[in-house]
Amino acid sequence: GRRMAGEAGAEVAAGVLGVGGGGDEDLHEPQKPDPLTPEVLGIQLRAAAAFQVFDHEGTNTVDVRELGAIIRSLGLCPTEAELNSMTMECEDEEESGIVRYAKFEPMISRMMISNRFRSETEDDLLKAFQTLDPEGRGHLTEEELTKILLEEGEPFKQEEVEEMMAQAKALDQDVIEYDEHVPLLHVPSKQ
Repeated sequence: GRRMAGEAGAEVAAGVLGVGGGGDEDLHEPQKPDPLTPEVLGIQLRAAAAFQVFDHEGTNTVDVRELGAIIRSLGLCPTEAELNSMTMECEDEEESGIVRYAKFEPMISRMMISNRFRSETEDDLLKAFQTLDPEGRGHLTEEELTKILLEEGEPFKQEEVEEMMAQAKALDQDVIEYDEHVPLLHVPSKQ
């Protein structure tokens, strides 16, 4: 028992830190179910509730295009590439475009338990904006932020940026007071 618990702890730590095996082993080796602790039960209940919101027909299935909204509603913030990988993992093999709850729940529970895609803290988000604002003005211009969002990291689409700017700009100004938006960007963990 003691040795196995240590191994499981090492696996969880390796998963959280993103070190260890190539990650593909998890997809092929059968895994023992996690013990049903109050935390695991809470995660499963939250996952079921989020899934049901999008299960319009009550068939324990959702459209694969809604998977990102479900995952993000649970406080997880994967990149588009990570979301595509998650989609491939739980999309139904026989009926393309459908995700069945039976495949969704183990995948999402594993992600939520590992805290792998948790949101950055408000402090980290504020520091990121401050890095983009070396003069310490407390705001970014629409032009500065648009350039970053379209060209850096995982770029947004032009229409997404326009929609964000319409919501974020101070009235009658072309600046974004980022300290006002940091609390809105932070997705608190609901565990």
